[in-house]
Amino acid sequence: MSKDLWHYHRTALAEQVLGMFETGMSNALVFFAPRRMGKTEFLRKDVQPLAEKKGWRTFYFSFLDTGINAKIEFTQAIADFSENKVSAAKVRGVLSRIRKMSGAAAGVNVGIELDPKKHVKNDVKRIIASLGAHGKVL
Repeated sequence: MSKDLWHYHRTALAEQVLGMFETGMSNALVFFAPRRMGKTEFLRKDVQPLAEKKGWRTFYFSFLDTGINAKIEFTQAIADFSENKVSAAKVRGVLSRIRKMSGAAAGVNVGIELDPKKHVKNDVKRIIASLGAHGKVL
């Protein structure tokens, strides 16, 4: 639980929301309310920690904070989230980009030069479809 003194914990409601996903009763949920009514706070401070405690991988993205580049930023954010699914795969990805290594012994001078990250066109549908193969995602 967060240590925010002003946050009113809605644990029972968070349990109900997550329960709908865990039982398969629902696979999507939309919260509608005017701005500044606590939707984001509920998701970030009640639902997200509970889901992570129960083994879910969680992803949150605010379109409101992105401006005109929302599509690009969302695509990059979901791709980054997807790439973090297996840390060993991420390490292999970095290791495969090593172009040159240099080193020294007593003075401990180490140098690593990486190839620039290859630009891969991210397809949001493909990324989202692949997420489910690696466990529960909220």
